[in-house]
Amino acid sequence: FINSVELDFDAMMQYSQAALTGATDVLQTKNNNDVEPAAVQRLEESLAVAGRFIARHGCGTVTTGGGCWLLAAGHPFVYYARSNAAKQGLARLAIRLRLRSSEPAGGCGALATAVQSYIAACLSQASKELAQFHVEIR
Repeated sequence: FINSVELDFDAMMQYSQAALTGATDVLQTKNNNDVEPAAVQRLEESLAVAGRFIARHGCGTVTTGGGCWLLAAGHPFVYYARSNAAKQGLARLAIRLRLRSSEPAGGCGALATAVQSYIAACLSQASKELAQFHVEIR
């Protein structure tokens, strides 16, 4: 089981890294005519891969037949998947806003809501892990 999850995680992280690199390149362009549609598509595909990983491995219930494979609560794989999905979602929204790119799959509102939930879950997990430290978020 864990080998399969590790393979899924590694693939998701590699895809995420490539998509975020492409998004950074797109965001560094000064002209919206320079937006590379393939980079935007890779970012959206990577968001979908991260979302599937989170749904499959961090959903909170165990099902049979290839459904959800629950990792332990607070497992780092799910935390990193959520944090990467949040970064990718914010990058996609920035591309839409600053470069007047196409609408994200599902719309900006749905993506913003998903990003908000990813960030909230990451902060919740971080606050549990760092309970002995004083953390101030502004």
